[in-house]
Amino acid sequence: MRKLAGLLLLLTAGCSTSPVADFLDFAFPPRKIPPGTQVYGGVDGPQPAPPPGASLIVPAPPASSPAIPVPPVSP
Repeated sequence: MRKLAGLLLLLTAGCSTSPVADFLDFAFPPRKIPPGTQVYGGVDGPQPAPPPGASLIVPAPPASSPAIPVPPVSP
């Protein structure tokens, strides 16, 4: 019976975790952050300005030939 329940769970969830995330969002909604709260941590914090005259466009690397030459085919 436990194996059948696990199989049914996998079949209903599919390859995505979206149904699980939807359930968690419904059961445990995120807390609201009060306005004026100091933000700390995270991945994308404030970034420093680039130095004056710096180009934001990265040049493409030069094209290179294949590392291993292909031998000619003999008849």
